[in-house]
Amino acid sequence: MRASRESIIKDIHNLGIDQGDTVYVASDLMKVGYFKKNRDYTLQAWVDILLEVIGPQGTIIAAAYTDRFLRFKKNKDIVFTSLAPPNSGSLSTALFQDKRSIRSTHPTNSFVGIGPNAAEILKGHDHESLSYSPPGKMVDLGCKELMLGSVDEKSGSVTLHYAQQRLGYSSTHPFSGMYQTYFKDEQGKTQLFTRYDVGGCTRGSRNLFGTLIVNDAVKFGFVGRGRSAVFNMKKAFEITLEMIGKNRKITHCDDPKCISCHGLKLKYPFNIPFATLSLATRKLRNR
Repeated sequence: MRASRESIIKDIHNLGIDQGDTVYVASDLMKVGYFKKNRDYTLQAWVDILLEVIGPQGTIIAAAYTDRFLRFKKNKDIVFTSLAPPNSGSLSTALFQDKRSIRSTHPTNSFVGIGPNAAEILKGHDHESLSYSPPGKMVDLGCKELMLGSVDEKSGSVTLHYAQQRLGYSSTHPFSGMYQTYFKDEQGKTQLFTRYDVGGCTRGSRNLFGTLIVNDAVKFGFVGRGRSAVFNMKKAFEITLEMIGKNRKITHCDDPKCISCHGLKLKYPFNIPFATLSLATRKLRNR
């Protein structure tokens, strides 16, 4: 049965999102099965639905990541500004285009939000900040995360990336320092930004789900036709931090060729150019 606006609102409430909540949203809207007459109407309808769910005192935050290039193949056409379109999915684009939204200014990993808490959460997230600082603030505030139709074999809570960042794992990722972009500073001058903290693969996040469920840190269910979940971000972060702190490999995926989880193994020809770039990048960083 095709999802309706009313059924979607009911489904989201049943998962545990309430009026006044501040919510980080990751989505795959196609899987939910709610469409209006065209793409633009559909995306605006989704923004309106989420804002209706949380009410005027609630806040929505989402990723608004942007393009970057390999540091050894610079592209002067890629310059981050506040108007740079995000590449984080359709809901991110819809929030970005909404006149009520505000956005952080991190050159590769900005976030966008609507609501009374958005300014405080996104404040100061710029080229001098770590990538996942806004989710970190949301953890401290005891916020919720809604995975809207996006629960699948690749999914994981953003709290995993924040835990990796807190433990210093992000800075040792094989692609650390490999990606760059240009950005405009406050004086309008073009600067070069290098990203040194990389979140990496989330396909092994399912190894945490059992413990998260037992500790009431997550609730799974459906919104429309899409498998969804709501995380208590503070609980999820604390559990994740403890588990990956004891065993970093617990969230590693099963694909031996995954560079994020298993490194740059030269027995796979695909990895050889990345291994060369990674070694060169590390030498440059240590100078």
